[in-house]
Amino acid sequence: LCIGSLSERKNVVALADAFGRLEGGSLVFVGDGELRPQLEHRERVTVTGVVPHAEVAGWIAAADVVCQPSLAEPFGIAALEAMALARPVLVSANGGAAEFVPPQAGVVVDPTDGAAIESGLRAAIAIGTPCAAATSITSSSSRLRASYSATWLGATARTVARSSACNPAGVTH
Repeated sequence: LCIGSLSERKNVVALADAFGRLEGGSLVFVGDGELRPQLEHRERVTVTGVVPHAEVAGWIAAADVVCQPSLAEPFGIAALEAMALARPVLVSANGGAAEFVPPQAGVVVDPTDGAAIESGLRAAIAIGTPCAAATSITSSSSRLRASYSATWLGATARTVARSSACNPAGVTH
Protein backbone atom coordinates (compact mmCIF):
# COMPACT_ATOMS: atom_id res chain seq x y z
CA LEU A 1 0.00 0.00 0.00
CA CYS A 2 1.19 3.49 -0.84
CA ILE A 3 -0.76 6.48 0.47
CA GLY A 4 -0.34 10.00 -0.88
CA SER A 5 -0.13 12.09 -3.98
CA LEU A 6 0.86 10.32 -7.15
CA SER A 7 3.73 12.69 -7.87
CA GLU A 8 7.43 12.61 -8.71
CA ARG A 9 8.33 13.51 -5.12
CA LYS A 10 6.50 10.45 -3.81
CA ASN A 11 8.50 8.22 -6.21
CA VAL A 12 5.45 6.13 -7.04
CA VAL A 13 6.58 5.00 -10.49
CA ALA A 14 9.84 3.61 -9.07
CA LEU A 15 7.81 1.79 -6.41
CA ALA A 16 5.48 0.30 -9.05
CA ASP A 17 8.47 -0.73 -11.20
CA ALA A 18 10.16 -2.45 -8.24
CA PHE A 19 6.91 -4.15 -7.25
CA GLY A 20 6.47 -5.38 -10.82
CA ARG A 21 9.64 -7.43 -10.45
CA LEU A 22 8.17 -9.32 -7.48
CA GLU A 23 6.15 -12.46 -7.90
CA GLY A 24 2.63 -12.35 -6.54
CA GLY A 25 0.88 -9.87 -4.34
CA SER A 26 -0.83 -6.62 -5.17
CA LEU A 27 0.05 -2.95 -4.86
CA VAL A 28 -2.60 -0.36 -4.05
CA PHE A 29 -2.10 3.38 -4.43
CA VAL A 30 -4.49 5.44 -2.33
CA GLY A 31 -4.29 8.94 -3.75
CA ASP A 32 -4.28 10.80 -7.00
CA GLY A 33 -2.00 12.98 -9.04
CA GLU A 34 -0.26 13.62 -12.32
CA LEU A 35 1.43 10.19 -12.42
CA ARG A 36 -1.81 8.23 -12.20
CA PRO A 37 -1.75 7.35 -15.94
CA GLN A 38 1.70 5.74 -15.47
CA LEU A 39 0.35 3.50 -12.69
CA GLU A 40 -3.05 2.49 -13.98
CA HIS A 41 -3.39 -0.64 -16.10
CA ARG A 42 -0.30 -2.28 -14.60
CA GLU A 43 -0.70 -5.90 -13.67
CA ARG A 44 -1.49 -6.37 -9.93
CA VAL A 45 -1.66 -2.57 -9.35
CA THR A 46 -4.79 -0.71 -8.22
CA VAL A 47 -5.20 3.05 -8.03
CA THR A 48 -8.16 4.03 -5.82
CA GLY A 49 -7.93 7.76 -6.22
CA VAL A 50 -8.54 9.98 -3.21
CA VAL A 51 -10.48 8.37 -0.37
CA PRO A 52 -12.02 10.05 2.67
CA HIS A 53 -9.53 10.34 5.53
CA ALA A 54 -11.82 8.21 7.69
CA GLU A 55 -11.20 5.28 5.30
CA VAL A 56 -7.39 5.45 5.32
CA ALA A 57 -7.02 3.35 8.49
CA GLY A 58 -9.05 0.58 6.84
CA TRP A 59 -6.70 0.53 3.85
CA ILE A 60 -3.70 0.42 6.19
CA ALA A 61 -5.22 -2.38 8.28
CA ALA A 62 -5.77 -4.43 5.10
CA ALA A 63 -2.15 -3.99 3.96
CA ASP A 64 0.81 -6.28 4.54
CA VAL A 65 3.30 -3.42 4.06
CA VAL A 66 2.94 0.37 3.77
CA CYS A 67 5.44 2.00 1.41
CA GLN A 68 6.77 5.56 1.29
CA PRO A 69 9.91 5.58 -0.87
CA SER A 70 9.65 9.35 -1.39
CA LEU A 71 12.51 11.34 -2.84
CA ALA A 72 11.88 13.78 0.05
CA GLU A 73 9.54 13.23 2.99
CA PRO A 74 9.80 15.65 5.92
CA PHE A 75 8.24 13.35 8.51
CA GLY A 76 6.29 10.36 7.16
CA ILE A 77 2.87 10.51 8.78
CA ALA A 78 1.54 7.60 6.69
CA ALA A 79 4.41 5.41 7.90
CA LEU A 80 3.72 6.39 11.48
CA GLU A 81 0.01 5.61 11.07
CA ALA A 82 0.90 2.24 9.55
CA MET A 83 3.19 1.39 12.44
CA ALA A 84 0.45 2.33 14.91
CA LEU A 85 -1.67 -0.32 13.16
CA ALA A 86 1.12 -2.93 13.43
CA ARG A 87 2.12 -2.79 9.78
CA PRO A 88 5.74 -2.97 8.65
CA VAL A 89 6.88 -0.10 6.46
CA LEU A 90 9.26 0.65 3.63
CA VAL A 91 10.48 4.25 3.90
CA SER A 92 12.95 6.54 2.23
CA ALA A 93 16.37 7.30 3.64
CA ASN A 94 15.63 10.88 2.54
CA GLY A 95 13.29 11.93 5.29
CA GLY A 96 12.15 11.87 8.85
CA ALA A 97 10.70 8.36 8.89
CA ALA A 98 14.21 6.93 8.59
CA GLU A 99 14.83 8.35 12.06
CA PHE A 100 11.98 6.49 13.80
CA VAL A 101 11.67 3.18 11.91
CA PRO A 102 13.63 0.43 13.69
CA PRO A 103 14.90 -2.48 11.57
CA GLN A 104 12.43 -4.87 13.22
CA ALA A 105 9.51 -2.71 12.02
CA GLY A 106 10.54 -1.70 8.55
CA VAL A 107 13.13 -1.09 5.89
CA VAL A 108 14.87 2.16 5.00
CA VAL A 109 15.87 2.41 1.33
CA ASP A 110 17.68 4.73 -1.03
CA PRO A 111 14.73 5.99 -3.08
CA THR A 112 16.91 6.57 -6.15
CA ASP A 113 17.91 2.90 -6.34
CA GLY A 114 15.24 0.67 -7.90
CA ALA A 115 17.04 -2.50 -6.82
CA ALA A 116 17.11 -1.22 -3.23
CA ILE A 117 13.37 -0.57 -3.35
CA GLU A 118 12.78 -4.07 -4.72
CA SER A 119 14.92 -5.75 -2.04
CA GLY A 120 13.35 -3.48 0.57
CA LEU A 121 9.90 -4.67 -0.47
CA ARG A 122 11.02 -8.28 -0.08
CA ALA A 123 12.51 -7.54 3.35
CA ALA A 124 9.44 -5.62 4.55
CA ILE A 125 7.14 -8.44 3.42
CA ALA A 126 9.34 -10.92 5.32
CA ILE A 127 8.85 -8.95 8.56
CA GLY A 128 5.22 -10.08 8.56
CA THR A 129 1.94 -8.67 9.77
CA PRO A 130 0.99 -7.87 12.46
CA CYS A 131 4.30 -6.37 13.47
CA ALA A 132 4.60 -5.87 17.23
CA ALA A 133 7.87 -3.95 16.81
CA ALA A 134 6.02 -1.38 14.71
CA THR A 135 3.57 -0.64 17.48
CA SER A 136 6.32 -0.39 20.08
CA ILE A 137 7.61 2.88 18.59
CA THR A 138 4.15 4.45 18.47
CA SER A 139 3.27 3.33 21.99
CA SER A 140 6.49 4.75 23.40
CA SER A 141 5.40 8.37 23.36
CA SER A 142 8.63 9.78 24.77
CA ARG A 143 10.71 8.14 22.02
CA LEU A 144 8.19 9.23 19.39
CA ARG A 145 8.19 12.83 20.68
CA ALA A 146 11.99 12.83 20.58
CA SER A 147 11.99 11.48 17.01
CA TYR A 148 9.31 13.95 15.96
CA SER A 149 11.13 16.90 17.53
CA ALA A 150 14.52 15.91 16.14
CA THR A 151 13.05 15.33 12.71
CA TRP A 152 11.21 18.63 12.49
CA LEU A 153 14.05 20.58 14.07
CA GLY A 154 16.44 19.03 11.55
CA ALA A 155 14.06 19.68 8.66
CA THR A 156 13.65 23.28 9.77
CA ALA A 157 17.40 23.78 10.08
CA ARG A 158 17.99 22.28 6.62
CA THR A 159 15.27 24.49 5.12
CA VAL A 160 16.73 27.60 6.72
CA ALA A 161 20.21 26.65 5.53
CA ARG A 162 18.97 26.11 1.96
CA SER A 163 17.06 29.38 2.05
CA SER A 164 20.12 31.23 3.27
CA ALA A 165 22.26 29.65 0.57
CA CYS A 166 19.76 30.69 -2.08
CA ASN A 167 19.40 34.17 -0.63
CA PRO A 168 22.78 35.14 0.84
CA ALA A 169 21.88 38.82 0.99
CA GLY A 170 18.85 38.05 3.17
CA VAL A 171 16.45 39.85 0.83
CA THR A 172 12.82 39.58 1.91
CA HIS A 173 9.67 40.36 -0.01
